[in-house]
Amino acid sequence: MQVCLATSLATIVVTSLRSLISHHRQAGVDWELLKLWAPGIALGAVFGVLFATQLRSITLQWIFGGFGHPITQVLMISASAFCYKP
Repeated sequence: MQVCLATSLATIVVTSLRSLISHHRQAGVDWELLKLWAPGIALGAVFGVLFATQLRSITLQWIFGGFGHPITQVLMISASAFCYKP
């Protein structure tokens, strides 16, 4: 499970950087806010990695499922609100 999380995190980092570059080109980045938040984001990532490496795979699966299931429910409910109904 740790390998899955590492792969997912690597994908998120690359995607986020590409998005940051794209938004910067359109003058859509508040750099002062980003500078303010950057230390917290970095510390959160480091502590998250340290925390995840100490857990067993089954525990990570339960945590992931615990977050994923409610998010799925919210997305399904919000998506149904936009479905075409003749």
